[in-house]
Amino acid sequence: MGIAYKIYVPYLQVCKDAIEQSSVWDSFRHNATFTGIVGGIPYEVGADCEDKILKAFGDNPALLDKFAEGDSIGQPPVYLYKKLGRYMSPATMRYINVLIDLLKCSHIEFNKINIVEIGGGYGGQCKVIHDFIKPKSYTLIDFPEVLTLSKKYLEHFGIDAIYRNFDKGLSKKIIYGFCISNYAYSEMEVAQQTFYDDAILNNSKRGYMLCNFISKRYMTTRFRRMTRHKTKQYKVLPEIPLTAPGNFLFIW
Repeated sequence: MGIAYKIYVPYLQVCKDAIEQSSVWDSFRHNATFTGIVGGIPYEVGADCEDKILKAFGDNPALLDKFAEGDSIGQPPVYLYKKLGRYMSPATMRYINVLIDLLKCSHIEFNKINIVEIGGGYGGQCKVIHDFIKPKSYTLIDFPEVLTLSKKYLEHFGIDAIYRNFDKGLSKKIIYGFCISNYAYSEMEVAQQTFYDDAILNNSKRGYMLCNFISKRYMTTRFRRMTRHKTKQYKVLPEIPLTAPGNFLFIW
């Protein structure tokens, strides 16, 4: 279950090169090896998010401009989304879509809670969230090479975050108000998932996880086992827009 670590090795090398070589940094989001893991979203997915984004933020052009600024780094493929009247990358459009979903969660004051994101990538989701609201804290968990990249990206926009290595520095259990994962958890191998069940998911009051490579039954079985002594309600919902067959949204 999940993707073997060796699949990530070329991707991690791109992250390392992007920090050390300006030419790679200038275009890392256009690199096929990088987008094979993070941000490789087709135009159509962005288009499917367009009406939802227009309804939520269409009356705030300054905010839309701020979202679009995230695409000024790394030379991602951008397209004109006519209803928004702006060029954006499909990856940014999907991150905005996630933000809108999060804002629909009732009884959550995001400026008063600690957010943790498993597999933060270059920091795109973190940046979009901070464009709209500043959480009490935002922790990104990823490989060291990726964290170095996301730190450089986020600091460019003046965003402070906490960076924690995937398998290190997680021994101290912290209570989070909200856990986010854009596929990263579901792409882990079982041993890693078990580790994060205990270290992160079980210590997060609420969660929003887009899942691939695993079944709905597998995810619900793991969650029931993990929370057998606690009262956490969960829902399995369709991923909208659907980015690949079999994907789903798991929330609690």
